[in-house]
Formats: sequence, structure tokens, C-alpha cells
Amino acid sequence: MDRSPANLDRRSLELHRLIAARLRERPDLLAMARNTLERWRRTDPRGCPGWDQWAAALDAGPAAALGLMLDPGERGQYLRSCTPFTRILSARERADFLRRWNAIS
Repeated sequence: MDRSPANLDRRSLELHRLIAARLRERPDLLAMARNTLERWRRTDPRGCPGWDQWAAALDAGPAAALGLMLDPGERGQYLRSCTPFTRILSARERADFLRRWNAIS
């Protein structure tokens, strides 16, 4: 299993592609990400500087949030490290994804 930073970035991007597909089907789930950000800010006011970028993207609408989520560049890599979309997929869906990923990487 390849645990290089480049592979971990690819894995995170692929996982976010699954999340993006779910959000396209159910844009109402964007509210979960907004709620997650609000909860994180209450418990850790200093938190991740990327939270402000996520909040702005969520306020701008689904296309902006998905664009940021799927940005393959350094900005996208950084923001996926503090993603508020952790609850969009179920624990089982995430585990299934990781099992498949680990089998091919």
C-alpha cells in the first residue's frame, strides 16, 4: 500500500469525487457541511484557515463548493485536508471506498 503524500492526495481527491456525486444527487446535503463548519468553529475558534474558504464556497452555492472540492491543484489539496464534507458518505461507504482503494494502490 502506497502511503506517499502524492497517493494520499489522489485518494482524497477520489473520495471527494464520490462525495461530489452524492451532492449532485442531493444538494440539500450541503447543509450538513455548513453545520459541520459551524460546530467546528464553536469547538475550535482558531481552527483551520481553510474553513473560511469552505464557508464562502458554500455560501456561493453548489457549483462553487463542488469546484473547490474537486480542485486538483495545491489549493484543493489543502482544503480537502480540512473538509467539512466528512459526514456526506456513511461510515460503510467510506470504508468500502478505502478497501477498494487499498486493493489497487
